[in-house]
Amino acid sequence: MQQTLLKDQQELNIDNERNKDAQADLKSLGQIDPYVTSYVCLLAPRFEEHLLIGDLADQLYGWMFDICISFGWKLKLLDVNPKYLHWIMAVSITEFPTHFMKIVRQETSKKIFEGFPRFSQKNMSNEFWAPWYFVGVGEVPYSQDSIQNFIRQIRIEQGLK
Repeated sequence: MQQTLLKDQQELNIDNERNKDAQADLKSLGQIDPYVTSYVCLLAPRFEEHLLIGDLADQLYGWMFDICISFGWKLKLLDVNPKYLHWIMAVSITEFPTHFMKIVRQETSKKIFEGFPRFSQKNMSNEFWAPWYFVGVGEVPYSQDSIQNFIRQIRIEQGLK
């Protein structure tokens, strides 16, 4: 029995009998779509005193949703914390973390500096986020210990700790 699937305007023919075991394995792993990978991502502001609070935090929710929709990604979780931005998203297996992180960093930085110009008084780089990011494959959010260790390492790299 043949089944035709449409994926990104491509027609793929799948032999159900031959792929039944592989499909069952994917479902047991929680991976329904074999063409999608989920990533856990973390960014921290470049300056420690630039907190993600108030209107900025509210705006980040909308911006992240819009960015993901615009680029064909699925936002699964978003945690806007005063000291970091933490999210899980599903992307095509053809997307590389360096690519989607660059887009998220650039688009959110642009919107932050446009909407909240006070941040550009101290930060002259046109990049709101610290130069480092934390990305892993999976759907489990990072632990608070992992997040705090990552932020501490950023501040050490910046010569602040």
